[in-house]
Amino acid sequence: FWVIRQANDLLIYPTILMVVTGSQSWHLANENSDVDIRGIYIKPTEKILSLHKGRDTVEKQGALDIQFYEIEKALGMTLSHNGNIVELALSPASVYITKAGIRFKEIAKKFLTRRLKKYYAGYATSQRKRAAQNRGGKALVYSFRELFSGINLMKRGYIEFDFRVLWQQMKDDGIYKSGLLDQVFARPKWEVVGEEEMRQFDHEWDALLRILDFEADRS
Repeated sequence: FWVIRQANDLLIYPTILMVVTGSQSWHLANENSDVDIRGIYIKPTEKILSLHKGRDTVEKQGALDIQFYEIEKALGMTLSHNGNIVELALSPASVYITKAGIRFKEIAKKFLTRRLKKYYAGYATSQRKRAAQNRGGKALVYSFRELFSGINLMKRGYIEFDFRVLWQQMKDDGIYKSGLLDQVFARPKWEVVGEEEMRQFDHEWDALLRILDFEADRS
């Protein structure tokens, strides 16, 4: 069971799974990184059958950034090929708790399809915009992570969660040969220095997006 105090109510819901996500699961965390916990829960039957179901997401921000989805919403997101939910379900850090008979991991595996290209490209694009505003930072690294993840999925049919392993695979495949990421990682705040490096980032990003499109088309 998972318990959280929200709006002065103590909510106790049967939980299907819990998982630590974000930088912790990608092996990109440092001493300043927060801990993101995601999960899926089941509302009581009287709530499910009610005309006023209430919220389908329970959230709490603080030392732990917590976000849990009700099973109906989680399944709807899965049907929409939402990569966030698919990754949540297939993460090696996922802990399946309930014995409700819902084999969510097996369900999620069926949605490892070419349609996830849209998710990875979209998330990478949003991170790219943040990177441009912040002169790099973790958004730059995350934008590469999303493109690498999408390319790897289209080529190999599975999600690699460890960014260092993923990065090495891109090098071994001859897809990413640049030293820009090495330079960024060598700096405390993963910043980009100068306009030339920013242009290099934009050039590499555009090239990786084309590779993602190519790999998806032939996957």
